[in-house]
Amino acid sequence: MRASWRIDFPTTDAVWNLRAREVVFCLLNPTHRVLRDAGVFRPARPATLTTARQRALHLAVLARWAAARALPPDLRAWESGLWETYLAGLRPGLGATTVANHVSTIRELHVLAPVLSQGGLGEDPWPGRCALEVAEGTRTAGVSTSAIAPATWWPLVRAAWTWIDVFSDDLLDLRDALAPDAPSLGGGPAGAAGTDAALRAWLADPETVIPVRAGVAPDRAPVWHRISLAVTDGRGAGLFMGARPAVARRRRMVLDAVAAGGRTEAPHLNRAAVGARTPSDESLRAWLADPAHRVPVRDADNHLGAAGTPAWKALSALIWGEGAHGFPTSPERRHRRTMVEKVVATGRTVGIDARGTARDLPLDSGHFTPVDRPDGTCDPWHTTLTARRLDDELRILPAAAWIFTAATTLIRDSELQEIERDAMTVHHGSPAVRSRRLKNDPDHHRDTWWVIEPVARAIAVAERLSWHPTHIFATLEPPTCEQARNGRRGINAQQALDTFIAHVNATAHRTGLQPVPVSTVRPHMFRRTMSMLAAREPDAEIALGLQLKHAARRALANRTTDGYAQPDPAWAREFDDDLADAAAAHLTELLTARTGGVPVAVGPGADRLHQGLDRVDALLDAPPAPPGGALRGHVADQHTVARLLRAEFPNLHWGTLNHCLFDPEQAECHKPLPETERGTGPVIGACHPARCRNSAVTTAHAPVWLSERDDLAAMLRTTRLAPPRRAALRARPADVEQVTDALTRIDENGDNP
Repeated sequence: MRASWRIDFPTTDAVWNLRAREVVFCLLNPTHRVLRDAGVFRPARPATLTTARQRALHLAVLARWAAARALPPDLRAWESGLWETYLAGLRPGLGATTVANHVSTIRELHVLAPVLSQGGLGEDPWPGRCALEVAEGTRTAGVSTSAIAPATWWPLVRAAWTWIDVFSDDLLDLRDALAPDAPSLGGGPAGAAGTDAALRAWLADPETVIPVRAGVAPDRAPVWHRISLAVTDGRGAGLFMGARPAVARRRRMVLDAVAAGGRTEAPHLNRAAVGARTPSDESLRAWLADPAHRVPVRDADNHLGAAGTPAWKALSALIWGEGAHGFPTSPERRHRRTMVEKVVATGRTVGIDARGTARDLPLDSGHFTPVDRPDGTCDPWHTTLTARRLDDELRILPAAAWIFTAATTLIRDSELQEIERDAMTVHHGSPAVRSRRLKNDPDHHRDTWWVIEPVARAIAVAERLSWHPTHIFATLEPPTCEQARNGRRGINAQQALDTFIAHVNATAHRTGLQPVPVSTVRPHMFRRTMSMLAAREPDAEIALGLQLKHAARRALANRTTDGYAQPDPAWAREFDDDLADAAAAHLTELLTARTGGVPVAVGPGADRLHQGLDRVDALLDAPPAPPGGALRGHVADQHTVARLLRAEFPNLHWGTLNHCLFDPEQAECHKPLPETERGTGPVIGACHPARCRNSAVTTAHAPVWLSERDDLAAMLRTTRLAPPRRAALRARPADVEQVTDALTRIDENGDNP
């Protein structure tokens, strides 16, 4: 119990004992006046007792290590290499995370040095390195969390969204429609109301006998599965299973009936299940006479029979109810099997798996959404379902909702698991979701995260699926009232990820989804990946700071978001491809404009741009235009056009003032630089758009140049300019007007591309 926790301090040395007590005091009282006066400003939230106890334990280990080597009590007298020696002794017997905790404890001796009576560390032994990196003995920049590989990320997120947006309605509608017949699958309000009405009618029947236990504790406890069979006419035994409020209500109705003196009976173990109808030849003939009925047969050989032979137990449950034995092997009942085998011979069958129970029989599945498959076909993603397969498919939905929400909101796993019903709200005019912050927040305050509309859809699916009275993420195996440990709120995110990926890959042939490459995907990697992607957008630093809930910390130290948002080598190729695709799209627009045979750019590099576009057009079987003539229109695959344009302009750089067809020999920005310092790309700050032979200015750049011309004119009219500044400004208008005049001539001739 927490009330019995205690903190043990080092006993080998009085100096270390005092040092450990002072460290623990500072951790538990971070805003104390003594710390503030000494210039030590720690986070205002006190450390947990677990953390304080851990720090004291680490200091005790360090004290024993120092005593064994007769090291001085003053830490400032220690050689810097001693810390690596200490960690080297820990690594063989401890995991990297545990060693990282020791590193954090040592760093506390540096942070708290101004208030430690016997002195602390004068400097951080590992500046600029995270604790886990130090523990592993590696050197990497920023956070140690890996990003999810792009080859895995995109198909994973697309698959999750497809399950949410396309498949979820099919599954949940079918679940709700079958709720009265298959209570174990859960159900919506309509299904629950129908089941409750059937239970009330059964209890109100004066002929009803409630099966109860006798001689087994607890005495006179209802036999729930037999009552369920009786109420559902033998179709389901799970009416009272689960922790839903509706289940508790039904149980209370039965218990009240027993307490009120309702007729009860202890059923004999060999007696047929309550609710099973008495098998008869007449009912069998009537069932077989219906051409819509198909006989369940085994789809593979097993110990009960060969493939294609009737599954007698399932057929008996289908006709007379679960628990009925309608096809005994006795000679006087053998003719029933003969009747069935004659129907099987006609081919009126349906295959079920080796288990051969009523839950493996096809359901009246209704309509499933058609999907496009890679082979060009378009068919429903499912044709038929069984109750067992429906349960399996439903278990994929929470994983899909978790994946999509985690990937697009930057919410931690612990905070996702705390999302409750009716969590959607509006925060500063934008959709948001409310949850509780658990990490570093002992009070578990409610907070909000901005979300997009698809995330609201994912949360709605998870809420509709969940059986839990408050939380939207819960295991889909609800507990019985006697054993609550078998069900809980929340899901195992790591297991759900692995299950989802395996299911997507196993069913890709019928869902049309792209298989997800098998790689390491863990819950904490989603924040890292999405932070890196979001950091490429304008104002990403501010947005990430707010969404990651690090705004207060970032006001003091610009660390956390930068670490999460740093580029990942695995994504470098992906980003380069995106930039190339965007460049090709712009070039395609220029090529389309060039088919009119008019200039699309001005400037020293405009002729090179025009010649390159003409060569691409020639490769597309359109002859180049004669001087002053127009190019012929052409039709080509967009991917082919993009590929040809990328090959023709491999070094084209897109800019706000101009486009640069970078050739290092002609680059004005490289001429002032020594040859050893010249790179492989343009130096943006030294660009001369009006003079460099790499520069091409299109009409898309015209507003910037016209604005620059007007600004220069306004500034030169100012009388208070310093002479050097005025001289510099007078040299600029000539370059600007050279470009703007050329752009104006194109526009006046109606040649604006």
